[in-house]
Amino acid sequence: MPTDPDRWRTPGFTPSAKVRPTDLDRRGGKRPDLLKGLDADKLAEFAQVLFQLNGFRRGPVKGYYVVVETTPGKEWKVGQLCADPDAPLRIVDERVFDNSDEALKVAESLREADPPRYGGA
Repeated sequence: MPTDPDRWRTPGFTPSAKVRPTDLDRRGGKRPDLLKGLDADKLAEFAQVLFQLNGFRRGPVKGYYVVVETTPGKEWKVGQLCADPDAPLRIVDERVFDNSDEALKVAESLREADPPRYGGA
């Protein structure tokens, strides 16, 4: 197992060192439009926290659904946080909402159906 502190950034890293493709590999190396223009180092730091919350596993963080403003003041979508240094957020519901309250209701229902791993879940 790698001992360097940034080993979690290695594509496919898991504590058992199994190799598997990351979300970025499946996208062909392109960062989602939603994340363009954001600081890559800060996204990677955020993904490292998510990696720890996710039990040191890459991929979607169970129960962490969020509302994302895709067009300022006009459009919102529902996303899920991911332990992926290149894309710590993915859109899970392609519906476009015209206010954040509707999107929040969908995010809350997804969280109830797929609760976080902590707290006895």
